[in-house]
Amino acid sequence: MIGIEKEKLLDLFLGYQIPWHTSSVVWKKSFFNRIGGFDEGLLRFQDVEIHIRALAEKDSTIFIDDHSLPTSFYRKSAFHTKIDLDKRVFILNQGIIFLEKIKVILGCDGLSKTYSLFLYLMFRFEEVIDRRQLKLIKGIYFSDCKNLQLPFSVSLMIFLHEKVLKRPRRSRKLLAFGIYKFHLAINKQ
Repeated sequence: MIGIEKEKLLDLFLGYQIPWHTSSVVWKKSFFNRIGGFDEGLLRFQDVEIHIRALAEKDSTIFIDDHSLPTSFYRKSAFHTKIDLDKRVFILNQGIIFLEKIKVILGCDGLSKTYSLFLYLMFRFEEVIDRRQLKLIKGIYFSDCKNLQLPFSVSLMIFLHEKVLKRPRRSRKLLAFGIYKFHLAINKQ
């Protein structure tokens, strides 16, 4: 086993660059109980949220098995990738709840590391984002976190949705995707 820097792993989860999935982790029952187990109120993002809480624990230690072969495979079929508009709204709303939880768990400092997730939500669910949801998302970042320095990509995404292309359209989706990819490229983990 090799030791790994917890802060780096926490940053990956906060940036929605998920380094492992839920069944890849072995936890002591006492630790799992101490951090409160899964948040049953979250219907999406609960796997990412529990890893964030676990990695945020001061006295936890992380070890990663050093295997060069894959330990699991992810099924990606048309059934699993096809999402109707109602499900898109549901996932977006769960993402907003998830961001609120991160703010509670880690405060503004932790929230400042979620910009990749913010941008992902803005481009991935672009066709269902309305003014109310955009206002909620902005409120999470701006209400108590006055000193947050938004990266250019986040400011540009907000400008795109509020001033340039206020309604969903193909061009906004493409621009939002470009902003997201630009952000990932200049903020490589």
